[in-house]
Amino acid sequence: VLTMTVIHRSALVEYSVEHMFDIVNDIEQYPQFMQGCISSKVKSQSEHELIGELCLSKAGITQCFTTKN
Repeated sequence: VLTMTVIHRSALVEYSVEHMFDIVNDIEQYPQFMQGCISSKVKSQSEHELIGELCLSKAGITQCFTTKN
């Protein structure tokens, strides 16, 4: 039986909540600033939720995963 891995992470930053939300929620721009991110796309979006797919590549290994914001 496969279970979904859930990652929770927090950090203190010197930016407003709104600014950080805008960066995290702008999934389509991830390849522009995230090293190793070769593609990203929004799969679905509603008023309260965004589901996106990210593909990361390093050392010849590519892994795609879905994120829910």
